[in-house]
Amino acid sequence: LPNSLVVAPNGDTAYLGSNDISQGLMVVELNTSYNPLTPGTYPICEGSTCTSTQYVTGKVLGVSPDSRYVLVSDVANSLVFLIDTTGTKQAEEYPIPNITSVVFAPDGSNIWIGGASGVYEFQANTFVPISNFTSADAGLSTNVTSLAWTPDGQSYFASGDPSISGDQLVNYSTCNNTNPQLPSPNLMS
Repeated sequence: LPNSLVVAPNGDTAYLGSNDISQGLMVVELNTSYNPLTPGTYPICEGSTCTSTQYVTGKVLGVSPDSRYVLVSDVANSLVFLIDTTGTKQAEEYPIPNITSVVFAPDGSNIWIGGASGVYEFQANTFVPISNFTSADAGLSTNVTSLAWTPDGQSYFASGDPSISGDQLVNYSTCNNTNPQLPSPNLMS
C-alpha cells in the first residue's frame, strides 16, 4: 500500500512511496493512456560503495522543480534516498534519522532536508552534502517539520512543532549562509 504520493512539477510522473520491501517506490507515467504502477529499482550508493539494485522504501517527500530529483525518507530505517530520475547517476543513500521534510532551491541546484535531527544541505547535481553543520550543532531547535524557500531563492525557513521545540519558526538561512540563525522574536509568533 502506498504511504505517500507526489506528482512531478512537469505533470508527467507520479511517485508513490511504500514501506513494502518487495515493492518500494512506485512510478506512474501520467502522460500515457495506459498508466501501470511499476516498482522503481535503483542502484544505491553510499559514498563510493554501491550495492546491487534494490527497491527504495519510505515516504516520498518531494520532487525538484525541474522534475529530475526525488527524495524519499525511510524513517523506520533512518535512511534518506536521493534519486536522479534520468538515470544519469546512481541513487544515493544517507544514514540520516527522522527526515520529514524537503525543499529544493528554486533553480534546483541545492536540496535542504529537515527533521528531528536538524537541517542538511546537498548539492543536487552530485548528491554531495554541502555541509554536515546542522541546527543541533548550533544549539538551535532540531524538531523541523517543514521547510520553505522564498521565491527569489535567497532564503529558506524551517518551522517546527511548537509543542516540542517551543518555537514556531526554528531557524532560517539567507543567501546560502551555512550558519542557520534563530529568527528575531517578532518572527516567532
